[in-house]
Amino acid sequence: MMYCDSNLFIYPAIYVGGKAAMAGKVLEALAEGKLEGLTCSLTIDEVLWIVWKNASKVAAIEQAKRVLEFPNLKVVDTRASDMRKAMDLIKKYDLRPRDAIHAACSLNHAIFSIISDDADFDAVGELKRLSFEDVVSMQRL
Repeated sequence: MMYCDSNLFIYPAIYVGGKAAMAGKVLEALAEGKLEGLTCSLTIDEVLWIVWKNASKVAAIEQAKRVLEFPNLKVVDTRASDMRKAMDLIKKYDLRPRDAIHAACSLNHAIFSIISDDADFDAVGELKRLSFEDVVSMQRL
């Protein structure tokens, strides 16, 4: 099981090109059951906001629904314990709040690999960040 950062879903929704294509391959592997993923409710918020800002409200709602219903992806609630852990991670690693919340949710669910294009996660000693390209290479997609 791997934690899926919100940019895994955002890139193919609003961009074209290499990273978006790589994210798309990761999502295909997830949909086909070659990977199992977990993300938190913050991802839905981020997908809604970024897609709405860059496309439209209608597109944002559709994309958020896709994430909620995505095969082999568990979307968990963000809990108070995640917020406490996030604050500890902010202090320890100087993370931005949303990154800290994602890292905390991942760690609190005993998931130590995060699929993300965000290099800020590299600072978190307890996590191994896998870029979209890393996952594609590992899975031979």
